[in-house]
Amino acid sequence: MEKYGTIPPKFTKDWWDYIWTYYKWYFVSAFIALILIVTTAVQCANRIDYDLTVSYVGDKYFDETAQEQVEAAMAEQIDDADGNGQKDVFFQLLNVGGTEQTDAQYQMAMQIKVSTEYAAGETFLYLCSKTELDSLLQTGSAGGLFVSTSEWMEEGGSDTEFAVDLEGNAFFEQYGIPTDGLYMAVRAIRADEAEEQVHVIRSANAVKLANYIINYQA
Repeated sequence: MEKYGTIPPKFTKDWWDYIWTYYKWYFVSAFIALILIVTTAVQCANRIDYDLTVSYVGDKYFDETAQEQVEAAMAEQIDDADGNGQKDVFFQLLNVGGTEQTDAQYQMAMQIKVSTEYAAGETFLYLCSKTELDSLLQTGSAGGLFVSTSEWMEEGGSDTEFAVDLEGNAFFEQYGIPTDGLYMAVRAIRADEAEEQVHVIRSANAVKLANYIINYQA
C-alpha cells in the first residue's frame, strides 16, 4: 500500500489512528469482498440447480414478495432442465448505478459481481435498466453477450437490436414491478455450455419465457 506522511511507531494509538485515517477504504473494500466470497460459498453449499436464472441489472429495488411471485409465475412457463422433477427459477437482483448517496465501495463490489455474471454466470435472461443497457451498447459488449432479437422473438425482432423495451409490460406490472426504463435481453449460449444438455435447455427456457413475457396479456 502507498505510504502517507510519517508513520508512527507500530501498534501505538497514533499508529492505529494513522492506519484508519489513510487506509480505511482498503479495509472496507477487503471486508466487502470477504462478505461476497462467504456469501457465494454459502450459496454454493446450499445450491439449488435452477432451471433458469433471470437477473435484473439496474438501480431499482423490487419487493421481496413480488420477486417470489415472479419466480413462481416464471417457473410455470419453462421446462425442467436438470431432470429433477421440479421447475425452479432464480430471479436475481444485481443493483448497480444507485444515487450519489449509495456507498461507493458497495457499488464497486456489485459492479464486479455483475461483470462476473456477464462473463461466467448462469443467467440466460437479463432485465436491464436503460443506463446499464446503454453502457453495454456503447462499449460494444452487448453484441457479444446477447443474441439479436431477430434470433429469438417469435414475431418481429431485428438483427441490430439486442434488447426489448418492456415499458407497460403487463406481466411485470401485475406484480407491482415498474417497467419504465426496463429492457429484456437473452444471453447467447457459450461454446462450453452448448455441449451440455442442461444448459441447452436453460437457454431454450430463456427464449420461451421471454416470448411469453412479451406476449402476456392480463
